[in-house]
Amino acid sequence: MYVLETIFHDKNSPPSEFQCIGAISLIIWSLILVVSIKYCIFILKADNNGEGGTFALCALLTQKSSQLSNRTKTYVNISSILAASLLIGRETKYLFV
Repeated sequence: MYVLETIFHDKNSPPSEFQCIGAISLIIWSLILVVSIKYCIFILKADNNGEGGTFALCALLTQKSSQLSNRTKTYVNISSILAASLLIGRETKYLFV
């Protein structure tokens, strides 16, 4: 919300509808681009002997030589399983429609 205050710095006149839509569109697209770029850098660059994706990142983070605590490794495993289930659930949704 601080971004909207910065974009519309003129306190004397209210912003028009087009200015509001443009500002919110810029915010949404910048969030989408940042998340997409981070996904490409971290998830797709994780290489586990030719495998990639969520489970490869999980395998790299939870291997024996990892310096993460057992509790953190458990959280990584749970989040990987959750990510895979969301992906599978999304794909099977389109099979039964």
